[in-house]
Amino acid sequence: MSGVLLLRLAAPLQSWGTQSRFLIRDTGREPSRSGVIGILCAALGMPRTAPLNHFNSLKFAVRVDREGVVIRDFHTVGGGEDDHRILRHTNGIRKYGVSIASTGRADRGILTERYYLSDARFLVGLGSEDLPFLEKLEAALREPKWPLYLGRKACIPSEPILPPGRALREGTSDPVAVLTNEPWSPRVTFEKPPESLRIVFDSTSSKDSGQPRADLPISFNRANRSYADRLVDYKFITPKEVVS
Repeated sequence: MSGVLLLRLAAPLQSWGTQSRFLIRDTGREPSRSGVIGILCAALGMPRTAPLNHFNSLKFAVRVDREGVVIRDFHTVGGGEDDHRILRHTNGIRKYGVSIASTGRADRGILTERYYLSDARFLVGLGSEDLPFLEKLEAALREPKWPLYLGRKACIPSEPILPPGRALREGTSDPVAVLTNEPWSPRVTFEKPPESLRIVFDSTSSKDSGQPRADLPISFNRANRSYADRLVDYKFITPKEVVS
């Protein structure tokens, strides 16, 4: 049997980087496949070294229910003296262990830029012909083993990740069809729906079309973290009847 599992991703801040390198940490305009699979792994309690093969068959699509605003934040990294600050305790003296950037040394502190999506809201569809696997994911998301966050550990969900009621839609494995028919829901009762909603989905066209995204995870192992490219397409739909 087939089905589509729905995830609601909403938070004051989200970050879905697919091209982050060194000092600049980007974010996409919608959740990445690797980021969503990371949420599933955390819910299941899977270590970073675990194989990810069983997620490859999932069909992935995202509906943008509220476009977020991209904001930039600055972080300083390092900058501490070689002998760290000393903190005196009643039990003696120990090293404080936190580097500071205000050392007066221009070669110590490193300024980084990190981008976030502010006030965004998404509905993610995960389709599969393996209904028991989707039921396992749904159960894990209801009682996750580890904390769930939206791209970075500071990005805590503001709503339950699973929509109200049963989050599994049976009878089809096509997430685009389910997201097209799923009613748009307001955050507050007086919120009006947008004129159209954008759906981003895995491209089924030839390799000559579609936008490349480097967010197909091969391994989350810190020693050998790697991703492959996938192609995505998008479409716009008119929101269905608003429900509260």
